Amino acid sequence: MMVACSWLITTQQVFVNGTAVMKTIKIFLVLLIALSLLSCNSRISQEKLGRLVFNHLKNNNHDGYLKLSLRAEDLGHIIDSLKKSETFTRYDETKKQRVINISNNLEAVVLKQRSKLKDNFHSIYKRGLQKGIVWAKAKFINIRVGMEQSIYNLAKHKSQHIYIVFKYKKKKYTLRLSHAAETKRGWIIFDYIFWDKYETK
Repeated sequence: MMVACSWLITTQQVFVNGTAVMKTIKIFLVLLIALSLLSCNSRISQEKLGRLVFNHLKNNNHDGYLKLSLRAEDLGHIIDSLKKSETFTRYDETKKQRVINISNNLEAVVLKQRSKLKDNFHSIYKRGLQKGIVWAKAKFINIRVGMEQSIYNLAKHKSQHIYIVFKYKKKKYTLRLSHAAETKRGWIIFDYIFWDKYETK
């Protein structure tokens, strides 16, 4: 509403001057560009998801972590894409019914998954402490995306492993964010984090 109101005010002021049409068009184009940039920036990239996951581990913030995880609407979109796919047509009746049951209980499925993700988060954090890592002093290095490129690919939904590489003191560690999923709002946490074997001095 703020953007719309400011646009109206600016337009009214411009019409007082002689070059009303051209200035109005320019203002409108600038607004469109700004809105498209905001839309792009709001989507979570793989890089951003990796950084956010690491920062939440660094700060032992499971609430922030869970906000990046699967929502009911995300699961709904994925299920809808699955139902329209060739993969679904090859399912037997038992498997199809399982998918339908999930689609009828989205909120319950998501709540159960979030509970498991919370336990997994604390497990990874504690394991880091056992390895001698002081999380607050650990430093993010980069992310790597799994070579499989697409564990599933349904319409506009993709899934890939995201490897988060970080350093504590002189040693590098890697966490695998399994089956991170691409949804309408960007990349999200879909499955557990695991300590990966890739550790170097």
